[in-house]
Amino acid sequence: MSNQNYQNMPSPDLSNVQAAPYYYEQPQPYEEVTTTTTVETPPATPLAKNRRLLIIGLVVFGLILLLILVFSLLSRGGTGTTNTTTPTTQNVILQFRGAFISAEAMQPLLDEYTALNPNVKIEYADKWPQGAFKDASAIYKSEINRVLRENDSVNIPDIFMVNNSWTGDYEKFTKVSNNIDFQTFNSIFYPAAVEDFTNGTSVYGVPLWMDTLAVLYNKDILNANSIQQPSTNWVEFKRQAQTLTTREGGQIKVAGFASGNMDNVSFGFELANVLLLQNGVEILNAQDQPVFATFNEAIPALQYFQSFQNDSSSTWNSTLKNDSAAFLESKVAMIVSTSYRYRDILKYNQAYNINLNIGVSQLPQITGQSQPIINFADYWGAMVSDARGNGTYAWNFLQWLTQPEQLRKLSDNIAAQTESFGILYPRRDMAQILQTDPDLGIFNESLPYAQSWYMVNGTKVREEFTKIFQGGGNVNQGQVTQLQTAVQTIITNKGQI
Repeated sequence: MSNQNYQNMPSPDLSNVQAAPYYYEQPQPYEEVTTTTTVETPPATPLAKNRRLLIIGLVVFGLILLLILVFSLLSRGGTGTTNTTTPTTQNVILQFRGAFISAEAMQPLLDEYTALNPNVKIEYADKWPQGAFKDASAIYKSEINRVLRENDSVNIPDIFMVNNSWTGDYEKFTKVSNNIDFQTFNSIFYPAAVEDFTNGTSVYGVPLWMDTLAVLYNKDILNANSIQQPSTNWVEFKRQAQTLTTREGGQIKVAGFASGNMDNVSFGFELANVLLLQNGVEILNAQDQPVFATFNEAIPALQYFQSFQNDSSSTWNSTLKNDSAAFLESKVAMIVSTSYRYRDILKYNQAYNINLNIGVSQLPQITGQSQPIINFADYWGAMVSDARGNGTYAWNFLQWLTQPEQLRKLSDNIAAQTESFGILYPRRDMAQILQTDPDLGIFNESLPYAQSWYMVNGTKVREEFTKIFQGGGNVNQGQVTQLQTAVQTIITNKGQI
C-alpha cells in the first residue's frame, strides 16, 4: 500500500457531519397571564363604610410594612456580590461549539438533558474543519478568537472547546464555574486537568476526555528481529530502535523509531517535553515563569530527543514521511502516539486492508526518575462564555455532562459511531473501567502521571520549540535560553487573541 498518501491524514476525523446551525435566539421568559374579576356590590351602610375604611387602613399599613421588609432584605450584605442564579422557568438555548465529537455522538445526551430540564435546549455543532491537523487547528482557533474579540452576544457560543494548552489565552473571556469549586475539581479530575483548567482557586473549564502518549509498534517487524515488545527503559529502547532500523545504499529503508524533530514527528513536541520532565527539569516556577533553561539537565534531555536522528546509528531523519504515514506503510517500526491518533491509524488500517499487526506499549522511562511513570497530557475541554448571560445554565449542563454515567454514554456513542473504541475518562473514579482495555489500557495507566504546564498558547509554544530543532545540529544553551525568553513572552501576552 505504499502508493497511498497518508501525509495529510486528519486527526481525528470522526465523521463528515454537516455542522448544525446555531439558533441565535435570546432567552425568552415564559409569559405570566393574570385575570381580574369585577363584582358588583350593593350600596354600603354608614357602619359598613367605617368597617371598610378600617380594613383599607390595615391593608395599607401591612403593605407599608411589607415594602420596608423587602427593602431591608435587598439592602442587606451590600458587598458587591451579584447573584447569578437565573429563574428555572426561563427558556434558554445554549450554543455549544464542539470539536472532534460528532453531533450523532453528542445529541442523545443533549436530548436527555433537555428531558430533565425542559426549559434548556442545547444546540451542538462539531466545528472542527476538514483537512490536515495543523491547518484545521489554525482555522478553528482563529474563528474562536474572532467571535470572542468582537464580543458579539449573538455569535459567541455559550460553551466552546479548546485544547488543554490554550486555556490561558481564554481565561479573561470565560465565566468561572459557580457549581464546581476548586477542591471538588481537584478531587475528581486528574492532576493535568487541575493544572490546565484551574488557577488554584477558580475553575475555568472541564475536560470531556483526556489523553496521553504510548508507543505503537509493528509486531511483525519486531518479531522478525526477535524482539517481543518495546522496552520501557530508554537505554534499551534505543538499542532496539537501532536494531530495527535497516538501510539500503546508506539511506534508511525501514526506520526503527521516529524522533529528533517536530516536522515529521507528529508528537515530537510532546515527546521532547516528556524527556525534559523525566530528567527532572522544571518547566515553570511557582509564579508561572519559564525556568527550564537554568537546569543543567535540559540540554542533555533535548539532545537525547535529537539523537535518534543525529547519531551515526540514527533511527529516523527529517526526509522521511510523516511518522503516522510511514507507520501505515511499514516504513517505521515504532512511533509515539496518543489514543486518538491510534484510533485514526486503526481506521486507515481497516479501510485500506493494510493488515498491520499493531501493538501498544508504555512510553519508555528513565531509571531513578521522580515517579514510576512520567507522561504528557494532550486533550480538549470545554469553557464557558457568559456574553449571552447563560453562564449558570452552561455550567449546570457541564457539571451534569462530566458525571460518570454521562461520560460512559458519550464514550459508548463515540465507539459506536466510529466503530472503534471510546474515550479516556478524565475522572479518577473511572480509572478501573479501562484498566484491562486492550486498546486504551496502556494510555489509561499513564493518566495519573500525565503532566502539563501553563503554556497559555500551546500553538505558539510548539512553533518556538520546533525552531530549535530545524538547524540540523545539536541544540545548545543559547538556543534553549532564547526559547525560554520566547515562552515568557507568550505567557506575558496571554489573552491577546
